[in-house]
Amino acid sequence: MSELLIEAFADLLDQPDDLVPLAEASLVIARIQYPDLKPRDTLDQIDHLVEGAAAHMPDSASTLQQIAALSTYLFEKNSFAGNSDDYYDARNSCLNDVVERRLGIPITLAVIYLEVASSLGFPVQGVSFPSHFLVKWQISEGQVIVDPFRGGRTLTVEELNTQARIAGVGTDVDINALLVGCTRRDILVRMLRNLWVIYAHAGDDARQLVALSMLLRVVPDAGTELVARSRLLESMDCISQAIDDLRALQGYGVTQLPDATTVDAEIARLKSHLPTLH
Repeated sequence: MSELLIEAFADLLDQPDDLVPLAEASLVIARIQYPDLKPRDTLDQIDHLVEGAAAHMPDSASTLQQIAALSTYLFEKNSFAGNSDDYYDARNSCLNDVVERRLGIPITLAVIYLEVASSLGFPVQGVSFPSHFLVKWQISEGQVIVDPFRGGRTLTVEELNTQARIAGVGTDVDINALLVGCTRRDILVRMLRNLWVIYAHAGDDARQLVALSMLLRVVPDAGTELVARSRLLESMDCISQAIDDLRALQGYGVTQLPDATTVDAEIARLKSHLPTLH
């Protein structure tokens, strides 16, 4: 089942980025948690949100009025909100749950915002800001940054600088360099990284393995995830597959692991655990 899920995800991403169905692909990710999930119900609910947002837009509105109206519709009228009380609940990373419960983390709330706004033809992009996903409107006056986790508030440059400092970004970094729009593929990979971390903390090896494998299917040279999957596979006594990941790492030119062990030495160590024939 997991192989079929991984291939289904890869197939959705195997097309130009602007054609990648963000909500549908997000729901494939949610099937790591809910293998029997039927996406149509959630997609229909998102379509209903699009219809409601269109009806809520004021006539002859300026772009700034449209931004305010969309935030009012999603976060006041429909009660979407950031789940600060239980941030690392896996349900916050599953789009079906976010639509149903009206609770999420920055990136899943942003996916709903982006789906609704882009369906209405608005010029929006996701922004992979450090530690806190945001949404950007590109308008004639410049750009407007919206925070879906905090009720769709628009953020000032001062607030963005403060958020960057909290995330550990140095004061010499140009804030505009952190506000570059990201691709749909980038969004989906970041969602998978979130779930991987959640499952790792929960000790859920099976789901952790699927999240890592799904990510590596579309970003095969992701070194951190290759090392993580190799170690996870070793812990699951899948030694040959763990070695395969390290060899893949070598193929991308990596010779040393984060703990300063060489990849060659780690492969040799794992080989010593392989069963031998007598």
